[in-house]
Amino acid sequence: MRRRYRQLMREQRGAAMVVVLCILAVFLALALSLLMVSSTLVGNAGAEMNNTRNKIAAVSFSDGFEADMADESSELNQYIRTQISSGAWQPGAEAEKAFEGTDEADGDASVSVAMHWERPEGLPSLELDGAILYVEITRTRGKASYRLKSEFELKCSKSGSEGETWEWHQTRRS
Repeated sequence: MRRRYRQLMREQRGAAMVVVLCILAVFLALALSLLMVSSTLVGNAGAEMNNTRNKIAAVSFSDGFEADMADESSELNQYIRTQISSGAWQPGAEAEKAFEGTDEADGDASVSVAMHWERPEGLPSLELDGAILYVEITRTRGKASYRLKSEFELKCSKSGSEGETWEWHQTRRS
């Protein structure tokens, strides 16, 4: 009987080792899955940070653009006024003007501005009061980008000997 017990014990030693190795393999698989999940979460957080950074920069740029549009003496306002009033810039999406540059605060990012203007339905060809300027600002960094669209309505008024004043009012931002 002792001999049989010893023989069973010798056969059991190999089986115990296999069980231990299986348990180690399960723990290794769990550790690798946790590592994969954590790296995916970190990657998603980085992409979300880029998207948020792009959104904040696009909104800030849009705020500055709006301030320049409200200031009649700004270069931007004067440029748009000259282009429209001289007839050099025709209404319609096909006459879009686009500008692109790098973001000074973040050298890896670019900012682009695309603009076109339209006359409201029924407006005479020489009348500009009520014209709408459509502006699309896109901020891109790496593969992530954020696009912000704004609309500005033109209010023209006569002010004595100074001529016509143009005031752009933002009507929508999305």
